[in-house]
Order: sequence, then structure tokens, then C-alpha cells
Amino acid sequence: MSVAVEDVNDGVRVLSLRGELGRQAAHLLDKALLELLDHRPRLLIFDLSRVSSVWPDGLPVLLRLACTAAELDVGCCLVGADRAEVTERLETTGWLDLFEVHESIRDAVSARG
Repeated sequence: MSVAVEDVNDGVRVLSLRGELGRQAAHLLDKALLELLDHRPRLLIFDLSRVSSVWPDGLPVLLRLACTAAELDVGCCLVGADRAEVTERLETTGWLDLFEVHESIRDAVSARG
């Protein structure tokens, strides 16, 4: 798993994930997220369009992200979640309502103004 962080505009950060989202990737992602949330962006966008597979033990990192972001009043969006089968897995667990899901990064930024 690789993670790239990009500043889209003021207070909006995009985390582009590539590879498998599993236990090992979740550990690396947790560390990156804690550092990002320390800077209190107004919106975090997860671009999952290049995630090749999602393992059940990789999903809790997304739940932790959503809960921590909500506590800090940071918006949290998923992009490309259908391609990575994340939407279906989050829906099965009942966690999908914790996220805004958008077709593209542009749509996510526009929805947040």
C-alpha cells in the first residue's frame, strides 16, 4: 500500500491510496491520518480509485478515521469507493453512513463549498 497526500485547496487534503487495504496497510494509514488530523484540515478526501483489494481487517482504519474526524469537526469523504468495493463492505457493516461518498475529488470539494 502506498499513500500520497495532496493539498487541493485551503484546508482540503486528498489521500490517494494505491494497493491492498489490509492489516499492514491499515497500520501505515493510521499513522499518516493522525499526522494529518493534527493539522485540522476542514476536509479529508480518501481517493480509493487505485485500491486493488480491501480486506475486512483494513476497514476499521476507515471507521477510526470517520470517528476521529467527526470529533474534530473535520469532513470526511470517500472517492472511488465503488471501484474498490469499499461501499459494499461499509454498507454491510453499517458504517457507510459515517462517510460522504462522491464520484470524484472535484465533486467532493464542490459539495463542501
